[in-house]
Amino acid sequence: MKQKNTISVWMCERGVAAVEFAFMFPILMLFLLGSFELSRYIIVNQKIDHVAYTTADVVGQETSITTAQLNDIMSAATEIMDPFAFGENGIVIVSSVEQDPTEGPVVRWQRMGGGTLDKNSRLGEEGDSAALPDGFTLNDNDNVIVAEVFYDYIPSITEEFFSSRENYKIAFFKPRYGSLTTAPN
Repeated sequence: MKQKNTISVWMCERGVAAVEFAFMFPILMLFLLGSFELSRYIIVNQKIDHVAYTTADVVGQETSITTAQLNDIMSAATEIMDPFAFGENGIVIVSSVEQDPTEGPVVRWQRMGGGTLDKNSRLGEEGDSAALPDGFTLNDNDNVIVAEVFYDYIPSITEEFFSSRENYKIAFFKPRYGSLTTAPN
């Protein structure tokens, strides 16, 4: 009789689904949270692209620009990034690069804003030679507006599984109505 009960316990299939679910639940949660975080990261990257291109485009539409106008344009980064926080996690750097016939590409002016992240331009400092990407050339006296966006992505879930990372986007636009080589006042 005792042997029959032992065999029937091992043959019983009641509760198998619950046990299988208990084994699979952590894996399913990992997939769910990973999908959520990956989707969020992709959206943030698209928004950073949008900030860079919009900033360079709007600045490139001006005939001349003031510091107040630049601040307004760069503060729009916060609105574009909504619902993601941009203030302490990001910064926009706008530069005007001109191809000097003797010195090569030079950063004529540069302004930072839109956020408070502490980053330096990868192009170079104002008045220095500009480190343009390989294959990007300008004709003599040509001018280009460059918008660089830095953003520190912080995962919404724990950083134990998903690490924070620095994102960098850059956009180039030629001024449409003349050159913008004079520093904003």
